[in-house]
Amino acid sequence: MAAALIAAPASAESIRIPLAGKTPHQVNVEVYKAANKLCREMNAGASFPIDAQHVCVMNTVHATMAQLKAPMKVAER
Repeated sequence: MAAALIAAPASAESIRIPLAGKTPHQVNVEVYKAANKLCREMNAGASFPIDAQHVCVMNTVHATMAQLKAPMKVAER
């Protein structure tokens, strides 16, 4: 697998993550970091509870991991 494409829900933004040579744990961590960054950028300046950021991140991580058909173990905040 060369790369995971992370896209936040309802966002045109995306981040590519190289996967070659990474363990499943490393992939999970990288996907979580990318999702957190995307959701933060997508919601910059928005007035919403921190929980909304967490929901965006978790939805993005779960959607990405499902595309990869990887285990659903994700890094938590």
